[in-house]
Amino acid sequence: MEDRQKEIHDKGFDMGRAITDYGRIKVTNKYIENATLAMDTLYTPTRTARYLKSDVLKALAEGDIPTLRKMSNYFYNTSGLYRNMCHYYAFMYRYDWYVGAEILDKNINSEKVEKDFFKLLGFLDDSEIKRLCGEIALKVIREGAYYAYIVPSADKLIL
Repeated sequence: MEDRQKEIHDKGFDMGRAITDYGRIKVTNKYIENATLAMDTLYTPTRTARYLKSDVLKALAEGDIPTLRKMSNYFYNTSGLYRNMCHYYAFMYRYDWYVGAEILDKNINSEKVEKDFFKLLGFLDDSEIKRLCGEIALKVIREGAYYAYIVPSADKLIL
């Protein structure tokens, strides 16, 4: 009876094997072989490009910017580790800002200064500078550069 209970318990749960063999995943009564991901064998969805470590090192050594951009975007879209590292470095800095008022004219009304000060704070808050700077940093990490136009606006900063 004990063997029957063990057989029922182990049906669909091969815990001993799952702990020792990370390259196989048990799905129902079958195993999926090669469940681990080898980074050197990643392909694009069209399976036309393959990037090995030697390809990355060669592009870095030669300063091949278009290839490095292509590889960076490829790994960003296919590798969770690379994507997380890009986001980590892009948003590591806090991108805080501060405003310091400096009054040069002693004859100016303090209420006007306060009104303009709060207007400026609202402008900066509405511009979402922290998010914008993080997105710019992420683009620089992925592409190597960031280009934008500043669009004049009275309400917020628009790139």
